[in-house]
Amino acid sequence: MAATYLTRQTTVPTSEKTSTFSTWLKKSKVTGTDQGVVQWFRDTSNRFQLLFDSSTSALRFYSKESGSLKVDYTTSAYYQDPSAWMHICYHLDTTESVAGDRLKMWVNGEQVTNWSTETFSYGHNVNINCFDGTSGDDIQLGIRNTETSDTFSGIMAETYYIDGSLIAYSQFGEEDSTSGIWKPKLDPTISSYGNAGFYLKYSNSSDLGEDSSGNDLDM
Repeated sequence: MAATYLTRQTTVPTSEKTSTFSTWLKKSKVTGTDQGVVQWFRDTSNRFQLLFDSSTSALRFYSKESGSLKVDYTTSAYYQDPSAWMHICYHLDTTESVAGDRLKMWVNGEQVTNWSTETFSYGHNVNINCFDGTSGDDIQLGIRNTETSDTFSGIMAETYYIDGSLIAYSQFGEEDSTSGIWKPKLDPTISSYGNAGFYLKYSNSSDLGEDSSGNDLDM
């Protein structure tokens, strides 16, 4: 996707506390503008986002509720290779008793443990309001806020959102036995996508946002 994005209104979820997101992507632009990967967006005071930072191409989680900062996690690593495919998988789970375990991310099969910023102020077992399916809220791929200048430049593939379950990162990728390169697994074991979950293959050129999860939540 270049200079465009996918969007639809949110759905009342199975859970506002627990979810898995996974996607493969290849960037065509490294820095210059923020590049949104996925977001749940009501307005700039109420949002949950994953994006590439404009100046460094670090990955950044950012969330606000009623204007108060809730999440600001930024990787110490910079992802600046436009020739490389990369896999991103994260778990969000406020039911975890340890605050540091409530947001985890893996990039190309390696868990991210080095962060330049680490703010996560959602408490134990609380709902994340941006996920509640309020009418008018959107879930979007490839944009930050409403800024069309901050769209993702590149290609996305095999995008999954699982509502209410934590699916291991290793269900979506594996190490090639010869090259050692992290590669996609195309048949992850997912018993339920939850009410708001989806799976995008991007294989239908006339309907790139077609949902193949069975939930019929096309974007």
